[in-house]
Amino acid sequence: MRVSPDFVRRFLLLLAVLATVPLPARAVTIGDTNPLFFKGPDGYGFAPADVAKAGLAPLFEADPEDGWLVAGKKSPKVDLAISVDLQQVYKDPNRKGKKPTAANPLIADSVWTVSNTSGEALQDVLLVFTLGNTSGKKSKKPVGLDGNLVDILAYSNDGVDYLFGVVSLGDLAAEGPGSSVDIDVRYIVGGRLARNGGQSFLPRLGTSAVTGYTQVPEPTTAALLALGLFALAAARPR
Repeated sequence: MRVSPDFVRRFLLLLAVLATVPLPARAVTIGDTNPLFFKGPDGYGFAPADVAKAGLAPLFEADPEDGWLVAGKKSPKVDLAISVDLQQVYKDPNRKGKKPTAANPLIADSVWTVSNTSGEALQDVLLVFTLGNTSGKKSKKPVGLDGNLVDILAYSNDGVDYLFGVVSLGDLAAEGPGSSVDIDVRYIVGGRLARNGGQSFLPRLGTSAVTGYTQVPEPTTAALLALGLFALAAARPR
């Protein structure tokens, strides 16, 4: 069959138009995430077994003597003001009248804008997620984050060890451009959402921030450093 040049031109034009049409985003399921629920001491932070299961290890260490900042909803009391913009809700059993569980949770993305309101330039800031608010109910619902989007901070206070999720904010200027940064936060909620006036609300996440932390060497780096020190010691004249 002979094809006319005009038909070929129209076909190629159709392909070009189709290539510019955005395809619908694939829904994110629990299997696509690396869920870390707040199950540490008294509900603060994550359990060591869960962190290990997620294939993560602490990249940072801190204690109460380090440079801690107050982070949260904008007010005169905070050093870092946070505003949350809900993005795509990938999965919400609530909409179908089902109670979300840890295995079948609500999954939603959000963009957090974190602004430096301390009045001073800040260097190497880590935003720290300390707690998943469960609205004070006796049967606490699982609230967590996607471990693919956070690193782990090991924190010790008064003889208790915690593992917190953190996101690096980098350097923040005192004001103007560079004083704020946007980060992606993925909520994973295994229980019904709180409602008020017909609206559902995501659980609040307890947050803080720290600048005076210590970076933990990766296992490979630490092993190479130890090997290098051993070689230097062996090379010293007796």
